[in-house]
Amino acid sequence: MDEINEQVVQDTLKLVEQAQEKGTFDITAFAKDRAYPQDTVTAYLDVDAAYQLTFLNEKLSNTPAGKEYDALEVEANDLAKKIMESKVVFHLRGVNQEIIERITELCNKAYPTAKNSFGQSDESEDWIRYWTTSLVAENLVKIVNANGDEDEKKFSQQDIAELRKYLPKEVWELIVEKMQQLTLASAYFKGLTDAGFLPKS
Repeated sequence: MDEINEQVVQDTLKLVEQAQEKGTFDITAFAKDRAYPQDTVTAYLDVDAAYQLTFLNEKLSNTPAGKEYDALEVEANDLAKKIMESKVVFHLRGVNQEIIERITELCNKAYPTAKNSFGQSDESEDWIRYWTTSLVAENLVKIVNANGDEDEKKFSQQDIAELRKYLPKEVWELIVEKMQQLTLASAYFKGLTDAGFLPKS
């Protein structure tokens, strides 16, 4: 066996030995940001172009082939291009319980809850808005536009509160729904456990 092959064998054996050795690890570092699901919400922000295209498509379906139809088709293609150029993809990741508790505590301090006539706590609209925008900020990893440009700064509650003002209502609702799915995903895990798909211990 020549020296090169001997060295390859020795290196391979060393790697196998290292893989078989028991080691230590930091569970906190291991668990941080790893156990939470990720997903995206794709949205098209040019609502005006989408609105116009709806009517234009209806007009196209009632227009016979000819010069008028061709002109309408060109207009429809231009609108479709504008819609596609307004595409943004929101990348979200679920967060841990500590973050949820911290946000809830901040909301309780900023907007103390009142008791209703039944003795139950009623959160104000301001409380709910602050809690939701704070949690979306924690879930939001980055936003990518149609060109592939990325906005991946650390989003604050103020950033999301400002963004919410300008997003179409339907888009905001999709983001909130996805945030709830990702952050409350532990409920799905518990469901799998209870159903016997995963061991309980």
